[in-house]
Amino acid sequence: MKHWSEVRTAYFVAQTGSISGAAKALGVHRATILRHLDVIEQGAGFEGLSA
Repeated sequence: MKHWSEVRTAYFVAQTGSISGAAKALGVHRATILRHLDVIEQGAGFEGLSA
């Protein structure tokens, strides 16, 4: 992961239990959360977090 925003996103998804919950908690659109999760998946070499 190159940016702390992805780390923060992953944390909030885990804490809230959902993509929508993380978006609400962070005050961003759901699409932003999905983009951050895509970056994490690509960096780790797997898919599945946002599916």
